Amino acid sequence: MNTRKTRKRMKVWNPANLRNNPAFYWSLAVLYALCIFLLSADPKPPEPSAMLGVEIPNVDKIFHFFIYAVFGIILYVASEKSDFSPETSTHLSIALGSIYAFTDEVHQSFVPGRSSDPLDFLVDVVGILAGIAFYIWRWRKV
Repeated sequence: MNTRKTRKRMKVWNPANLRNNPAFYWSLAVLYALCIFLLSADPKPPEPSAMLGVEIPNVDKIFHFFIYAVFGIILYVASEKSDFSPETSTHLSIALGSIYAFTDEVHQSFVPGRSSDPLDFLVDVVGILAGIAFYIWRWRKV
């Protein structure tokens, strides 16, 4: 048996290969969405003001903004790694993120002790837009 040919055919797993694998980023987006779903399913989530130790009005909107900004970045990178054009990646990320944000608010309306808030949805979409814009501004090579 020729070991040179065998070695050549064997693929060795390398974590660095994940950087260019779109399936990795789509899996990350699904896992992140699952985390958002689990947070939304909690009938009595921790109060953000209690976690910070300071009473800040509408602090939950700040949490919504940043959670969905990260989600927007993950969706954009996943679509970009899937060889979509930058414009298509942007539109796809905004569409998928917005649809998920809407379904998340609908889901919350069925959870006892929770309610659906249109302002939360709006903040989620603004977070998605801001996350994508930040990623394009900071990391994407033009």
